[in-house]
Amino acid sequence: MLNRMSGDLKKRKESLRKGERKEIENGALAKETQWEPLRKDEGASFCTHRFVEVSPIYAEFRRSPTLKICYLLLSLLGAGIGGTILVVTIRAGSSGSDRVFLLLPVVAGFLFCLIGLVKLAQKRRLIFDRAAGVFRREGYPGIEVPLDQIKAIQIISKTSGAIGGRFRSHELNLVLKSGDRVNVVDHGSVGKIREDAEKLARFLGVQVWDAGDDEEFSKFGGWFIRGKGY
Repeated sequence: MLNRMSGDLKKRKESLRKGERKEIENGALAKETQWEPLRKDEGASFCTHRFVEVSPIYAEFRRSPTLKICYLLLSLLGAGIGGTILVVTIRAGSSGSDRVFLLLPVVAGFLFCLIGLVKLAQKRRLIFDRAAGVFRREGYPGIEVPLDQIKAIQIISKTSGAIGGRFRSHELNLVLKSGDRVNVVDHGSVGKIREDAEKLARFLGVQVWDAGDDEEFSKFGGWFIRGKGY
């Protein structure tokens, strides 16, 4: 009996998903929209940003504590390795050729330290400003998109990384009325991506088009719509 109930539940889910999929596929914009990742082989294996609604007219994606800790560890590790090798080299009194060889990891260590510090200090804000009527991505490359041109929020899952270190990452993209897309964030927590996409959709009054991984629906393939009626 439990098996029959489980089978009926799966059929209802599949039927619901097919209906939602048909609804969105019938839309002209959805047909024009690309469903390939915008940032191939990029992303992160952990959550890098979270959506924060500061006020009813202002919201932004902020860097997660995990990302800040990673940058801090990169700085500390680089400084630690570079400093240790430098001290050992000086105390050992190595010859000129040996010193040149040992200075390479010292330079590399301090370079990693510098990169981490720059990343920590970097102000690359992702702002949704309803008063100004724009989405603004600060830093390089910067971008500004009118909020009234945003039709939907798109979620796409992909496999990123190099061979031997591959991971699943998930894009949150803005779908514009023109059919163009703009990436907002790209990280490894599909649960947090979905949660933030729902919040952003409510803030903007648009739908979420979800093509991400889903434990209940992944074996059916394809994508389905979330957040109808916003």
